[in-house]
Amino acid sequence: MISKFCIAALAFVFEGARAEGHSVYGGYVVGGAEFNLRYLPDLDQVEFTVTLGDDNWFGLVPGQGNMQSDGDMHVFFGDGSDSYFADYHSVGYKPPALDDNQDLIEVPEHPTELKEGKRITMVARRQIDTGDEMDFVIPLDQEFMMGYAFNGENNELKYSTKHDVAGSVAITLSSDGSPVWSDFVKAEPVDNVS
Repeated sequence: MISKFCIAALAFVFEGARAEGHSVYGGYVVGGAEFNLRYLPDLDQVEFTVTLGDDNWFGLVPGQGNMQSDGDMHVFFGDGSDSYFADYHSVGYKPPALDDNQDLIEVPEHPTELKEGKRITMVARRQIDTGDEMDFVIPLDQEFMMGYAFNGENNELKYSTKHDVAGSVAITLSSDGSPVWSDFVKAEPVDNVS
């Protein structure tokens, strides 16, 4: 049985995380952004939770360890109350192309949250298999790579606003619906800005 002290301590930790603009269940920290994902068995969807600063962008490339051509890419843009996300395809060493099929969907029960005008949390979902031949089919209960890129100075995707930080992480998405990370894990520093 959990004591009242343990419950109070957990509540304090969760409230502290919320106050700093972090997700409640942890995440992978990349530069000034963090992300987490989980599978929603009842909907057969993946839920992405991304927190970033205002005037930043953060991109995820499921199934790839880098930003090579034809990668399925989900980009989150911090722009105050006008923050948004969109589905793209990486096209190599230039800004990604907007995907004709926008497979990321908004989650009405989790609207974009703006914390003290500085940190923004967005929640998006997509099907495991979108039916789009250009999109990565996200596997369950097996490891796959997730590429990422972050720009902490600008929220536009242009050649002149390349990422500040980029890298990849191995992920295993559990079919039981639990988040990938239950704590905060900081990305290893990567010197790849050139």
